This record gives sequence, C-alpha cells and structure tokens, in this order.
Amino acid sequence: MATPNAFAPQAPLVSLTLDQTREALVEVEKLLGEPANNQLLEGAKTAGGQDPMMLMMMVMPVAVQILTPVLQKYGFPCDQAGGMQFLAAMGAHKEDPAVVTKATEIKSKFIPPQLAAMAAMFMGGGAPGMPMPPPSF
Repeated sequence: MATPNAFAPQAPLVSLTLDQTREALVEVEKLLGEPANNQLLEGAKTAGGQDPMMLMMMVMPVAVQILTPVLQKYGFPCDQAGGMQFLAAMGAHKEDPAVVTKATEIKSKFIPPQLAAMAAMFMGGGAPGMPMPPPSF
C-alpha cells in the first residue's frame, strides 16, 4: 500500500451553517441511539479502559465508522481527519447555546465521565482538576 502524499493538494475545508450544524447534531444523536452503534461504541470504550490515549485510539475509529453517513452527507472525508474537520466546522457555532448543549451531550457518549478532564487536557482543554471549559468540538 502506498504512503499518502502529505504534499498533495488537500480537499477544501467544509463549513457548516448554524442550521446544518444543528441538523447534523440531531443526526449524530440518532446514529448514537441505534443499538448496534451503541454496542460498538461501548465495546471500544471498554477496550480503551482507563488510559485516555488508549481510549482515543479505540474510540476514534469507531466514532468515524458510526458518523460516516453524517460525514458523507455534509462533504467531509470519512476518516479521522474528516471527523476532526467536522468537529472544527461545528465549533464555528460554539456561541449557540443549543449547539453547545447538544455537542456536550454527544461528547459524553464518547468519553467516560471519569476521563473527561484528562481527555480535555490532551485535546487542549486544560489540566485535570480545573473547571471544564465549554466543548472545543
């Protein structure tokens, strides 16, 4: 298998309107509510254990798998980079209380509460024991 060319032209970044962001969050919530997807996610979280880095290594691929229909619908690549781009595009609307509330609820399904502070630190959200900032998407 050939190594991807890091210098090749990249697909343009996708942006989401506020309405698209709200709609996408509802779609994500629906996907996460499906029993088969919930089982996949719980299995990945269990396999990740209490190690935040291992948790991310196990959960991210499953998250992308579950979110693929939403990523495709809105024009994001169906890989981990596309998942991160999707989060960044939603982050443009972090001033909207409805978006923040829904995104926080969804994020809690991916990251167990006991690891939320540690995961936030790894993702640029501060040190453990400090108040949790609003979701950075």
